[in-house]
Amino acid sequence: EDETAPKRVAALLQQLGPTYVKIGQMLAARSDLLPSDWTTEFARLQADAAPFPWLDARQVIKAELGRTPEEAYASIEEEPFAAASTAQVHRATLADGTLVAVKIQRPQIVAKTKADLGVMQELAKTAEQRFAIARRVGIRKVVGEFASGVLEELDYRNEAYHARRLADSMAKFEQIHIPVVYEDLSSSRVLTMEFVNGIKIADPEPL
Repeated sequence: EDETAPKRVAALLQQLGPTYVKIGQMLAARSDLLPSDWTTEFARLQADAAPFPWLDARQVIKAELGRTPEEAYASIEEEPFAAASTAQVHRATLADGTLVAVKIQRPQIVAKTKADLGVMQELAKTAEQRFAIARRVGIRKVVGEFASGVLEELDYRNEAYHARRLADSMAKFEQIHIPVVYEDLSSSRVLTMEFVNGIKIADPEPL
C-alpha cells in the first residue's frame, strides 16, 4: 500500500503471469502515452523475473535436443545468466571453447500463454459490445495482433531465422557482427547463440 501506483501495477502484471508482463514490456516503450515514472517501472519487467530451477531447464534441453546438457555442451552454468518472463539464459561452452548463450523456454509457458490470450480475447469481445471507445480503437483486432505476435515469439525457430536473415543482410558491413546461431543446438524451445557482451541501447552513458 505504501508503493506508488506504477510499482503496484507492475507488481500486479508480474503476479498475473508472463502474458501480462509482455503487455507491460510493450507499454514501457510508449513514452508518448505514459509518464516517465510508469515507463520506468514497466521497463524493469524486461529483466526482473525469478529464474526457474536448473532441473526443469535440463529437462527442456534434453527433450528438445535429444541430448543432456552435458552431452550437448562442453560445459554449461547451472545458474542462469539472466531470466525473463518467458525464458532464461545460461552461459555454456562448445567443444572448441566457443562461449555461447543458451536461451531456454520456461516449462508450460505456451499453454499458459494461450490460456491468458483466450481470456484477453473474451474480455476484448465484451469490451467492444459494451464500450464505444473499445469499438473505435478496435480492441479485438489489437488483442488479436498481440496474441499472434506473442505466440510467434515463443517459437525460437522464428528468432533463429530472422537472426540468419539479418546476418546475411549485414554481411557487407565489416563493422557489424551478428551473433552466430548454432542450429544443431537450437529448436522451438531452445536457442543457442554466440555469446556477445553488449550495452543496452537504453543505457546512454556507457554508449
